[in-house]
Amino acid sequence: MSKLLYLIRHGLALHNENFLKYGEKTFFDPKYVDTHLIEEGIQQSLQFGKTWQNIDDIELVLVSPLYRALETATNIFKNKDVPIISLEELREYSIGQHTCNKRSSKDILMLNFPHINFDDIKGGDYLWTTESEGILSLEKRINNIKNYIKKRDEKVICIVSHTQFLEKMKYNKISLMENGKSKINHCFPYIMNL
Repeated sequence: MSKLLYLIRHGLALHNENFLKYGEKTFFDPKYVDTHLIEEGIQQSLQFGKTWQNIDDIELVLVSPLYRALETATNIFKNKDVPIISLEELREYSIGQHTCNKRSSKDILMLNFPHINFDDIKGGDYLWTTESEGILSLEKRINNIKNYIKKRDEKVICIVSHTQFLEKMKYNKISLMENGKSKINHCFPYIMNL
């Protein structure tokens, strides 16, 4: 059974903006834990939700449990009756060290996003490690997501996630950012068939 996926990177977040100003040290700064969208990112996601021609085709939304992705999915699908499920596997690569990828506790996420299903998210506080995740772990997470989708009945699915996760999933590669800019744009629907 063929699946049509729309892969969407979250809107512009605080660590994205600060990376342009301060460089890579932003990713290790404890001020930028589980960063939120900035005003531009909020507007990107709200505008995309209003103008995306295929939005009513979406049967299911899968979203990273990082705050900026949850905000993006919420803004895009505002006033839409579509189930949204958060999955740990959709977090940015690499899990570990980068403070912006240290997720908030499940309790905080459930409180702030009551319309999102967090049943598959582990409880407790932050999922965190002092070591960076390896590429094999990312590939395993992507395979887990593909298998999860294949078992679902829905045929048109939106995934809201992050640059390197989405690039590896769609193109099977990870590019270095040039001048702080990714080749995966914020709030743009990249199509993938599965």
